[in-house]
Amino acid sequence: MGTLLKKAYLTGGHEAACKGVTSCCVGKPCLGLIAMETKYIAFDEPRLAAVVLINRPLLFESFSASIKHGDNGLGSTAEYTFHFRARPRWLRKIIEPVMLKVLKRETAARLEALAVFMSDPPA
Repeated sequence: MGTLLKKAYLTGGHEAACKGVTSCCVGKPCLGLIAMETKYIAFDEPRLAAVVLINRPLLFESFSASIKHGDNGLGSTAEYTFHFRARPRWLRKIIEPVMLKVLKRETAARLEALAVFMSDPPA
């Protein structure tokens, strides 16, 4: 299962993620190639990463997300949470449910891809 992400990269000349580093994630053409620029507000590898939106791409007033990795005694776990607000404000009641559905589907696909990667990481 593929995700809706076309590409993701660190910005500002950074080569590794850490608190304060910025990144850019660009959606595939079916999402209008929306580029979300974020800043890591927390980073504790391999346990936690959290970002906040620093630009204002089409339809997003705000966005933040975190991923927490752990072990429940039966294996590795990953918990991804996000929060967003849509813009323009007058369309929120209409577009936020659609955006939520797309973001949930994208999150599920990314977590599934992560699980596959973790079960058979490259040598």
